[in-house]
Amino acid sequence: MGKANTEVSEDEVRKQYIELQLLGRQIKQAQEQVEALDEHLVALSKLVQDLETLKSMRPDTEMLSALSSGIFVRSILKDCSEVVVNVGADVAVVKSVDDAKAFVKGKLDEAQSHRAGMLEELERMVQQARQAEESMASLVG
Repeated sequence: MGKANTEVSEDEVRKQYIELQLLGRQIKQAQEQVEALDEHLVALSKLVQDLETLKSMRPDTEMLSALSSGIFVRSILKDCSEVVVNVGADVAVVKSVDDAKAFVKGKLDEAQSHRAGMLEELERMVQQARQAEESMASLVG
């Protein structure tokens, strides 16, 4: 009967090890998603600051306008009171700077809320991994 117990223990250890590896991968993916979201939060916060700066600019101010990430063109600001905002589904609308700032702040709040939920889920996965490690240690030790 000792051999049967050994086989069951080996199978259980193998099962726990696989579960632990899976949790490790899931934790790594969740951490990467949180990092990406953190970068998005920084970009949104910067955008709120930039919109505030735009309010204090004067028409006919020379500036650099982004064409793409890291590629700019010299331009002259014609209207400081309105911006064009992509609201989704390739739909753009004209908004006042204050309305655009409120829109971006709403996106920022949504992203922060999403981040909080992701951190809770990450903590749950870490706890589950700790329990799996403890369970595996008790089987081995």
